[in-house]
Amino acid sequence: MKRKSKISKGTIAQIVLILAVLYFIHKIFLIFFFNLFYSVSPPLEGLTPHQAQNLLSKYHVSYTVVGNVNSSYPDGTIAAQDPDPFTLVKQGRIIQVFISGNQSIQSIPNIVGENYQVAQQTLNSGGYTVSIIYFDSPTIANNQVIAMDPPSGSVSSMSNVVTLLVSSGSTTQTVTVPNLIGMDITDAKSAITSANLLVGTTSTTDGNGAVSNSVVSSSPSANASVSAGTSINLTIAQ
Repeated sequence: MKRKSKISKGTIAQIVLILAVLYFIHKIFLIFFFNLFYSVSPPLEGLTPHQAQNLLSKYHVSYTVVGNVNSSYPDGTIAAQDPDPFTLVKQGRIIQVFISGNQSIQSIPNIVGENYQVAQQTLNSGGYTVSIIYFDSPTIANNQVIAMDPPSGSVSSMSNVVTLLVSSGSTTQTVTVPNLIGMDITDAKSAITSANLLVGTTSTTDGNGAVSNSVVSSSPSANASVSAGTSINLTIAQ
């Protein structure tokens, strides 16, 4: 007769223990290396910073104050937050909050794809400070806004800085400087940017009878061949 092999209870216990240890190690690996544990961004509007801190500790997230805003909430309480309430976030996420106070709040407009000077005017008129980073791109039109940070739609204090990534065109692209003499300064700047060039410095002169605010000279001069993205300096009549 063949003898039946038997697995002892001790061996089974060892196997179970090994599997449990491996499972535990796997979970620890996921937590610390992939941070797969998520939470939600709780509603903080109307709470004092102290109340918000107590609430957020239960969700394993924290907050930072990024500015003051006018709101219907009492002064010193939280008037707005980013991400919005009930948004799924990773544990450890820092929630940006705005305290009810003396500045206005708004959503950053989308200016991606626009000419950077138009985009800058749009943001400046909204009270934002603009920072520009240029990027050499042979496929994206010169002076076009490629990206922005913070992204459009973000809730922001108007005192915040918005950084624009702007195409400087291809360094091998050659363009012709337009004839700007006699143009009003506003029209001249528009002609410069339309030619894939940048507006440089502006100086004034008595003009010798030229119309006030009209272009007297440019550097480089009209019809010069220059690389796209070259700055054109203007002299205008007082």
